[in-house]
Amino acid sequence: MKLKLFIILLFAPIAIIPQLNAEGYVLQNKALNVCIRDNGSVSAFVCDGKNIEFRKDSLYCGPSLFLDDSRLNIKLSGQENRSLVFSGGNDSVTVNIRYFLQDRSLAVQITLTNRLSNDLQLFRFMLRLGINTEMDVYPHWNDICFPTMMRCEKNFFWGYLMNPSGSVITVLSPDPVASWNHSYKPYQHRIFTTNLDLMHTMPLPERHPQDLWKLKGGETKKWTIYLQPVAGVDDVKPLAAKVCKAVITDAPLYTAGENDTFRIKLFGDRKKLRMISPDGTTRTLTGSKSLSFVPVKGPGEYKLIAESREGRQSESVFSVRKPWSWYMKAARQNAIGQPQKAGSHTESWYGLFSMFLAEKYFPNRILLDQSLEKFRELYPLMYDKLDLPRKIIVFGNLDLSGRIQNTSCMASLLADIYQVMNDTTYLAMASRMCDFLISKQDIRGAFRSGGHVHYTSVVYIAKSMLEVCRYEKQLADGNNIWQKRYKRHFTGAKRAVDELTESLDNIQTEGEMTYEDGMIACSYTQIAMMAGLTDDQSERDKYVRAAEYLRKGHRCLSQLIIPDSRMNGGSLRYWESQYDILSFPNLMSSPHGWSAWRIYGLFYLYQQTGDPDLINQVFNGLGSCVQLIDPVTGILRWAFCVDPYITGDPGLTGKTGKLSHDEMRGGGLLVRSPLVSGYLNKGVRSDKPVGEEYLDMISGWYKAAPSAWVTGYWEPDGGCCDNDVHEIFKCMEETILTNAFIVEMSEGTLRSYNCRIGYSGNRLEVYPDENIISHVHFNLKHDLQTCIHFSGTTINSDIKSGKMVWINRHPKDYQAN
Repeated sequence: MKLKLFIILLFAPIAIIPQLNAEGYVLQNKALNVCIRDNGSVSAFVCDGKNIEFRKDSLYCGPSLFLDDSRLNIKLSGQENRSLVFSGGNDSVTVNIRYFLQDRSLAVQITLTNRLSNDLQLFRFMLRLGINTEMDVYPHWNDICFPTMMRCEKNFFWGYLMNPSGSVITVLSPDPVASWNHSYKPYQHRIFTTNLDLMHTMPLPERHPQDLWKLKGGETKKWTIYLQPVAGVDDVKPLAAKVCKAVITDAPLYTAGENDTFRIKLFGDRKKLRMISPDGTTRTLTGSKSLSFVPVKGPGEYKLIAESREGRQSESVFSVRKPWSWYMKAARQNAIGQPQKAGSHTESWYGLFSMFLAEKYFPNRILLDQSLEKFRELYPLMYDKLDLPRKIIVFGNLDLSGRIQNTSCMASLLADIYQVMNDTTYLAMASRMCDFLISKQDIRGAFRSGGHVHYTSVVYIAKSMLEVCRYEKQLADGNNIWQKRYKRHFTGAKRAVDELTESLDNIQTEGEMTYEDGMIACSYTQIAMMAGLTDDQSERDKYVRAAEYLRKGHRCLSQLIIPDSRMNGGSLRYWESQYDILSFPNLMSSPHGWSAWRIYGLFYLYQQTGDPDLINQVFNGLGSCVQLIDPVTGILRWAFCVDPYITGDPGLTGKTGKLSHDEMRGGGLLVRSPLVSGYLNKGVRSDKPVGEEYLDMISGWYKAAPSAWVTGYWEPDGGCCDNDVHEIFKCMEETILTNAFIVEMSEGTLRSYNCRIGYSGNRLEVYPDENIISHVHFNLKHDLQTCIHFSGTTINSDIKSGKMVWINRHPKDYQAN
């Protein structure tokens, strides 16, 4: 018996009684080493030799507790059962935090007691986690965790933070958590840390607990939060299900077409599964570890409510979309109805892409004339007769012609107009713009704004030039002028991509320095695009390695596992609202128009690597993005707000009435107003909080005067940047509007996108979903005979294993890769 007890103790997880060192009190076992300061905040957190950085400053360090906006001071009150207990409070409440290690987790146990006899209504009772999320400078930002996903369920909480190096730390609680928020750096491009609102005022999203806004007299509430690192993103859901005793869902696709089948994996032991259709009807589903369902109620959102055996309730959202062509047509109508503007920012007129790209597939002379009329109104306000950007000075010395991404985007647009109109005048204009862009390259090939700021990945200047090169190359055969233009511009674009390939994430671009969504996504998009344009295998491999490095780092800024079709696949941005819809403060917008930037890169990389997960992410990402168009009204919204509760700038809360210029920039969410001054429709402040919902564009009512040049966002002249949402439809047109995909998975099954498949004997019959589909991409592990039933023609082909190929309806069709 004594020997058995000795063996148990020898191999049990070691947890040493807390000791004091220079950084604080130490909690330690075989996996974790955590130091706690005298004020209860974490000074060091190391798991398996990897450091999770916590804040060191007094304002954002944590864990720490706040009642409304006041920090509750706590101090060490005892050590018990290999744990540390900190206590404190104020005249109204008493609080305790108990820290202990449980396997690979730091457990943070919080107790809140109302000292009063009467009820206490709270705005919030907040736990500031104190994990450092301020991605400030290269290479430091590679080890800083970004708050990638935080999700409240009805009676538990789960989420995770991740850094570009791939480290992941989960934040889990089997107890109901009312809400969460991020400590955004005001008006800037960083987040200091993230916070859990253990209690919070209403309103909150329906999925959140609805009763955590009041503490009864003498009442005590308790929460336990577990902070546990895991090996990777794939480990988050199984662990969340285990720790929270909940059912967590996972699916390859969260958005699909009508009559498609959703296949769902279940982590955790389920008790009951209910599916709520868009019309409100409910049906019970069955499944233990997995289930599938075919949505029969048409386009819209389908909510899966899963209840575990322990009574935890989780929600997942799946969406049925309309045909892709419907979104292309609707985007064009919105670009006309929410007018494009000439101004300092390409985002003001980005809807022109939707107007002309839709014309390629759905010719309409009336809409084309409207598109050309708008283009001819705007173009001369921004470019002179030599197709150079007009020099416009604001604030006395700021030359806006230095925003060279405006010109690269315009060159790309002109190339699209050329394809629609079959008029080389437009392509020649684009070529002159490419010459201008080349003059802005430094000795290494990087495009520079103002001679010093790295701009290759502000939007994607090299990619835009390559879009022009595509058409120049078609005209180069037998034409010396176009041949020289093509070679000059392709060489310039390649030099820029080579510089990106060498620099990777060690670049500094516009705005406050941070590990920025667009900087990384546009870099790997352009590098991966170049990989498909070279015949040199070693060079191609170099590009793929670089693009994959950046893509994997960018996962911390991508919504890869959230079980919500409104967001899955979106990239995470949090400073655009001030520029796009003139609303402060910062809020997480995902998907946003710029979420498409990562999708191009995934599309290019899939064609190089054949990784099925990449094409899956393409369809999830665009599936979420296109839902910014309301499927019922056809109205295009600006973005989806991820945060559960956002109000205007705290310094201006409560101000109402007509907005002045300063108020417009200062805070509050703008809503439509009947007040009209000339051509400018003014806004009024809305004091209604927003959270987990779509936010409208403002260009439909905040209009510029005809033939007027406007600023992007800093003058009350009708200028704003919300038309950047049209990047989604530019991306959709290039990647999936006319393309179908068939992938053979590792177990030998076939997965199809944008087409239906079935066997006729040994032959695979392929039926594209829409008539405009003209390319099918095969990624097979075995030889296969196929018959593709394109609209108007049938093509038989023998597909060989191990080689990815495109089969086109017309042999001369442009190859998407």
